[in-house]
Amino acid sequence: MVLIEEFEKAGCRVEFVERPMSSEPNDQLLLQIRGAVAQYERTLLSERMRRGRLAKYKAGLLLPWRHLPYGLRVDPERPRDPAGVSLDEAKAAVALRRSSQLTSSRERASSASVGTCGRWEFRLPGAGRRGAPPPCAGY
Repeated sequence: MVLIEEFEKAGCRVEFVERPMSSEPNDQLLLQIRGAVAQYERTLLSERMRRGRLAKYKAGLLLPWRHLPYGLRVDPERPRDPAGVSLDEAKAAVALRRSSQLTSSRERASSASVGTCGRWEFRLPGAGRRGAPPPCAGY
């Protein structure tokens, strides 16, 4: 309804193909009901999509990230499939070297070791340990 009012303020006329609408109260009521039903359907669809993604994630069929972590590569045909995740050796070496540098600089900065970054590993849903250490802070 808001869009139709905005279009009319701008001088555009909105026409419905299936059933022409007029400014009569009955037509306006029908238009508002159709808008409410469309909004309800959008809400149902988004909720079903969310539940479906969550079920796939829990079953180990969907990766938990949208952007690929540095040092990993995926199958371009199916980028969210955990079975297609593999280690990019060159990038993983860079990430490991960088995390080692951060770890050693942290250890030099304090007597207590806070360099756990070099020991992190990715855990893929439904799979064992694999992958390389993730990029650390600021990387």
